[in-house]
Amino acid sequence: MIGQLLSESDAQLQAGKSNIVSAVGQYAQVIIEVIPELVRIIGEQPPAPELSGTAAQNRFNLLFQKFTQVFMQAEHPLVMFLDDLEQYDRAIALAKENQFLNEEALADELAAKFYLDWGKEKIAQVYMTEAYYCYARWGAKAKVVDLETRYPQLLFTILQKVLFTSSRHQVKEQNLSSLYLSTGV
Repeated sequence: MIGQLLSESDAQLQAGKSNIVSAVGQYAQVIIEVIPELVRIIGEQPPAPELSGTAAQNRFNLLFQKFTQVFMQAEHPLVMFLDDLEQYDRAIALAKENQFLNEEALADELAAKFYLDWGKEKIAQVYMTEAYYCYARWGAKAKVVDLETRYPQLLFTILQKVLFTSSRHQVKEQNLSSLYLSTGV
């Protein structure tokens, strides 16, 4: 898509740029993270506001749909080969629909690894966060610890919250211990 647009006339390239910017607006950076070559057409873009979990995934899905619609025309149908991505998302959706928490967790984890291998850490973070929470809800404590150990850079926000909550809990326990010691209970 990008290569084809770059081979067009200046007028067509400018129209394509305008259409893309119009479609994705202030969130163009979200698409650039997946298709870095897009910078050659629309230039550098400001960072998109941070979202987490499902909100980030929903934003990406909506923006990607809007982006691809720019290129769709009746006389030139758009065919994309995103089999792996589609399969992960389909597996996640079906597992969610059928309430197979373990399968949802595994599909999220595999999607995160796929994006991480592809160099898309922010997107990988969304999927790994979902995997982490699914494993935790499923009760797979060893898997949660495994993810914390192997992917701390993707789970940084969660791990910070856990440490903060844990340290607050310890402070409360210390205060209670001090109270018990001072009252002789």
